[in-house]
Amino acid sequence: MIKTLAIAALLLPTIGFAKQGSFSSYGVGVFDKNSSTADVKLFSIGYQDKLIWFLDQKYEGGLWTDIRRDMGRSSSGYIAYSLGTEASKDWFYIHSFWGLALITHTDAYLGTPYQFMQDLGLGFEGDNEVRIGLNYKHISNAGIKEPNKSRDFLQIKIQIPY
Repeated sequence: MIKTLAIAALLLPTIGFAKQGSFSSYGVGVFDKNSSTADVKLFSIGYQDKLIWFLDQKYEGGLWTDIRRDMGRSSSGYIAYSLGTEASKDWFYIHSFWGLALITHTDAYLGTPYQFMQDLGLGFEGDNEVRIGLNYKHISNAGIKEPNKSRDFLQIKIQIPY
């Protein structure tokens, strides 16, 4: 219950401040040869804004579903705050974000609710500032507590200014 309230409390400002930089993304899990990308799906929403001239901040919340419970994995929700940098030239952009995340359910891959999150992405921006890109997301507790097999996702990200 407390985790659910915490997620709601962090998502409400994201939705309330929705304007240029709001995004949604959908992706699939990336696992080893014993798993399929169809086993895990991720959906997230968030808001990205300039913090200072070279540093961006990103608020994000989402959930992933995992159908391979026989391997000790589970579905989970998460909230995250990240700092990063982005470079763009005309219609192309590339970015990197690093931050902290809180997940709702630990499992055989993530042994603690406190996680680190990294995003690497690239994409294209149209004349109307709508963006579409490809994003790689890594979630791990950096070895703080076992298990720490991590979660990796490949996402399509759409960013619409409003």
